[in-house]
Amino acid sequence: IQCHSYCKECDGAEDSKCLSCHVNGIFPYLDGSNCVSICSKFKYIPTNSQICVNCSCNEHSQLCDSSNGKCIECHNNTTGFNCEKCKDGYYRPLNKSLKDGCL
Repeated sequence: IQCHSYCKECDGAEDSKCLSCHVNGIFPYLDGSNCVSICSKFKYIPTNSQICVNCSCNEHSQLCDSSNGKCIECHNNTTGFNCEKCKDGYYRPLNKSLKDGCL
């Protein structure tokens, strides 16, 4: 097991338990032996941040990966990291925003 980058110090054992989680010295949203995120499934922790923020899925999903913000289960025929692309075979009219679904 490899410690997450938020791990300040590992014990050095073969299974490497983290002894201290941190980001800029303090990180209340990380927990566990590998400093994994404990944000809810509706939030994630941006790089170099100390707080959980809402998923950014262009209103096509409320769920995202709590470690990197990648949207999960995009709806309305969308796909992509932020549900910003149309699935193969679908399109978004030019005058529509990313919040509009694909046809």
